[in-house]
Amino acid sequence: MSGDHPRWLVGCSTCEELWLTAATRDTTTCPRCRSTYRTQTLRKFAEDTDRDVLIEKRTQILASRSGPRAREQYRTTVDDALATHDSLDDAARSSLIDEEVVLRHLGADDTADLLYNTRESTTAPDSAAEDPDSGHANPTLDPLGVALPVAGDPGISRIPPERDGQTDLSTTVVYRGLQPQLRRWIPSLLEDLLPTLTAAVAQWTIDQDTVALDERDTEAIATALLDTLEIDPGTVEIDGDRQAPVEVRAWVRDLVAFTVRAVDDDGVAVDDAPNSLTRIGTGRGLVNAGRAALRAGPAALLESLEVAPQVAATLNEGEWVGTRQETRTRSLDALDTLSEALDIQLVFSTPRMETLLLEDHTDWTRRHLSLTDITETSHPAAPDTAGDADAALARQAWDILREREWSGTGYTRILGNLSASGATRGDLAADDDVGLSEGSIYAYVEDLAEAGFVTLDDTTRPSIVQLTALGASIADYVDTEGAVQNPAQASLTQSPNRDTRECTPQPDQELPRDAPRPGDDRVSGTESFLAATGDAKEDGYTRFLGRYNGGTAPREIEPATLHHQLGAGRCTEGISVVEDANLQDFEDSRVSYLSGGPSFDDDVSVVLEWGNPLGTLARLVGTLLGGRAWSKILRRSRLGSNLENLWAGADQFDAALADVATFGAQLGWMSSREEDDYLSYRERLEDVRCSLLEEVGRFDELDHEQRSALLSKLIGLATTATTLYHAAGYELTVHLRVPDAAQLRRDDGRYGRFLGFFRSVVAKQGVYRGPDGVHSIYRMQREQRAEKLKRRLGYEIDPGEPEAELTCSWVVAVDEAGDEVVDEIEAALRAEDHRVRDRIQEGSEDAAVMDVPVALANGAATTRRIVAAFAMKKGFGAGARQDLDRLVTVVHAALGTQERGPSPFDVAAVMQALESKDDPADELDVSALARGIATLPANRLLPSLFDDGERPKLALQKMLRALLGSHGAVSREDLVAVSSKNSVDRYLQRLRALDIVERVGPGEYRAYLEPWWVPENGQSEPYREEYDGEIAATGLGTGRWDEVLLGAARELGEDTASEASIAAFSAPVVFEEVVEAHPILQQYEHLLRVYVDGVTEDEPSSTVARIGSPPPGAGPAQQTLTAGVSGD
Repeated sequence: MSGDHPRWLVGCSTCEELWLTAATRDTTTCPRCRSTYRTQTLRKFAEDTDRDVLIEKRTQILASRSGPRAREQYRTTVDDALATHDSLDDAARSSLIDEEVVLRHLGADDTADLLYNTRESTTAPDSAAEDPDSGHANPTLDPLGVALPVAGDPGISRIPPERDGQTDLSTTVVYRGLQPQLRRWIPSLLEDLLPTLTAAVAQWTIDQDTVALDERDTEAIATALLDTLEIDPGTVEIDGDRQAPVEVRAWVRDLVAFTVRAVDDDGVAVDDAPNSLTRIGTGRGLVNAGRAALRAGPAALLESLEVAPQVAATLNEGEWVGTRQETRTRSLDALDTLSEALDIQLVFSTPRMETLLLEDHTDWTRRHLSLTDITETSHPAAPDTAGDADAALARQAWDILREREWSGTGYTRILGNLSASGATRGDLAADDDVGLSEGSIYAYVEDLAEAGFVTLDDTTRPSIVQLTALGASIADYVDTEGAVQNPAQASLTQSPNRDTRECTPQPDQELPRDAPRPGDDRVSGTESFLAATGDAKEDGYTRFLGRYNGGTAPREIEPATLHHQLGAGRCTEGISVVEDANLQDFEDSRVSYLSGGPSFDDDVSVVLEWGNPLGTLARLVGTLLGGRAWSKILRRSRLGSNLENLWAGADQFDAALADVATFGAQLGWMSSREEDDYLSYRERLEDVRCSLLEEVGRFDELDHEQRSALLSKLIGLATTATTLYHAAGYELTVHLRVPDAAQLRRDDGRYGRFLGFFRSVVAKQGVYRGPDGVHSIYRMQREQRAEKLKRRLGYEIDPGEPEAELTCSWVVAVDEAGDEVVDEIEAALRAEDHRVRDRIQEGSEDAAVMDVPVALANGAATTRRIVAAFAMKKGFGAGARQDLDRLVTVVHAALGTQERGPSPFDVAAVMQALESKDDPADELDVSALARGIATLPANRLLPSLFDDGERPKLALQKMLRALLGSHGAVSREDLVAVSSKNSVDRYLQRLRALDIVERVGPGEYRAYLEPWWVPENGQSEPYREEYDGEIAATGLGTGRWDEVLLGAARELGEDTASEASIAAFSAPVVFEEVVEAHPILQQYEHLLRVYVDGVTEDEPSSTVARIGSPPPGAGPAQQTLTAGVSGD
């Protein structure tokens, strides 16, 4: 790293190893043979302050000792590591580089030592990198490896509430709750600032000519720093505090000593710091000095060294209200002091918190904040994509809440739990999150209606309570418990010592409101959100993803955005298998998500992670029949007080509705007392659910018969639940995530139970609807118990429509082998056909058939459906978009491979990132699609370049994302910033060879996902006059793939004049022969086949697992996908 202290490249006389060592060290140890030498006695091959120069020198020496293959391996490894991470240390911690020997050959000996020690510690029972009782990690310190933060100007500013939880804070230290007692938060803050403080001291010392980072110079460094802080031996007091100079001198000396120690010893951690470093200025330091020591010590040091870290903190009402004013004043004064050196950003949790500061701390708020005009902060608000009117409405809502102390009252609990579709007063009374009687609901609703926050729709019976625009804006600040909270508070996440620099060229406009927030280079924002479950016991086993999900959960992605993105994976009303290699494990696999309801066009989704049949069943019934499900989805108004709304009412059938429910559809646990009473049936099913879940918790104590009985009851309850949702008119989809499918399939026992789950559970989720009622398909076809068969509602099968309806669809997301999983699930379901009763098989008894479509959702048909649906939703009808097939081709070229089409979740995310049509001239074209693709994690882009087994080059993908995301040309320097110089030299040519990237000026480039030579774009020449590629030089104008390959081969420096090349490119040209002559061209096969031949239609001819035999007179079996579903 440039600007580092002097290092030597030295060699071992025993094993000839080369390594880097600090010139100031007395001794150094060979990392290979562990021989220890006095540093001055070793042979010095090179000396430099730039670590990278020494690494390159070492690589050259080692390369001269090894063959070209080893040399290329080392160079590729370090290029990829530096392109993906800021340092080799970061690369080692991320497991990108996981071989100690490679690190040593790269000269990263400190990193190799760290890796070696880490590996050793995993086998040592008494060592740990993290104290489980401490509640936080204890990372090692590397003052010379910490990037000093690039931040705004020091001061205090306020994060305005109208940012709606989408605030992007690139901060050094983040606090979710800054306490009013300064002794509680200052030590924690200083501890988190230690990496920055030690890095600043180390860098300052290196820049001095008179001292060196050495233990022998500790006192000299401290004295020089104290001179910089203007604390000399004659200073006897600071701001009247006679103890402050003493404490500051001791603090500086301890900080310097700790910094030198951390530089010399790789094992030093933050927790090894002396207490004096974190207690200065708290009144509990070395000599109990007060705030003056804080100002003259840490604040003055950071200010003088020109380092301004960011700090984001939440001031929570619950902690500050009720605390003595004098205590609060001391804490605010401490913030005042620190603001001389820190960029402090504050979030007020509630309007009442604002009121407290305005009334009790007027001078402080006037000095630092403008609470009368919330747009005045030291940080400009993000562009308001919703429009000025929405922003004004948000400010009006916040002002109303600030004036009315409603937090936690019935008013806010009602507003926070009203969905967009509204609710009856009875629904609100039955909502566990509202927690009010029906009489109280009436009074609150009248007041809300009078204030203009809700309306009452009396055209229905019972009347519907709905939010007005202002009421909805107020509700955005309310969580499910009725607490008022600034939405910016939810966006704060702990990110200590995060680099604040952003080098990726940014789009000219912010993402649309319904676009998912970006994740990192490998994990999408959606995956991050779902995987970050927290602890089930602390945060709940079921998370409801409605608008009223509450302010305690981060809102990185809007509920509707997530719901529609999940729904994109459903390609059939059966089982859709999505292959997505980027699935993330849930932090707590016991957590499940519930989304949807009336506000989502009666679409409901459940998201689960596969564990085993028992655990998955337990989570499924726990979610479908939990309190949130009854309160938000299975409401009394939906089912009817007497269950009279099931299946759209009793007048639909010849039989009584109670008989249809009990003896036809076989809704379980419905006795005569519950068959016409919503509250009774809800209470009964909730009791059964709780009872069974308690048994699950005692599963290990049960004998074999008890376990079998428990599983049978869980399957029955799951079948009842899906039938109930179906009867209520909901489209239910269960999203089953299997992020370790590859490992699962290698274990025959576990995988067999996985397939058995579909045979035992999914095969029962069907009903046949006839004129006489709705009938359970399992009871009709496969029930063998005579007593159960006697208690059935009579039925007749229509020979023209003998198929049962499925009560639930499934989306099974796996990390690989999607085709095989489709075939194996289908086979498991087909095996259930053997359980159909003999009389039905023989034709002596009529019964419906159950067709379960099973399909892979990664194909062109799914992509086409998603693109068309989201385009329509954003206003781009058929006349306002380019040809649909052309758009689908671009998506498959960019995100697919030869083996697999793109993940439908990624396709949906791309479409959600597009701006809506707001001008008649707007058109959805390839360029817009490319910018949407640029919002995905970089590792999603052009995976086909690595189809031949090559490890994906994230640096190449990051460059492409930067190019696609920019509205203009991107300079070479910008590309180096998102990767590295070596990466640009090595990988940019791979993109230019196929004219995916064109040079548009000296050192400037643009990317085109649809190169100029693609026949569909109508181009006969390159996009830019500055074009200097080889493809056009072949005389191409017809879109011939062989000429494209010939130009690419020349661009890549291949010998196209060789005998083998001339033969390969001679008519008739065969792709395999070209690749044999030029193996490097293999990487372009997918792109060429997609752009020249188009995307292959992928709907298979037979995709249905049929259970049962159609009755005599029924038409021929329909063995194709029977239904598509809307993308939104």
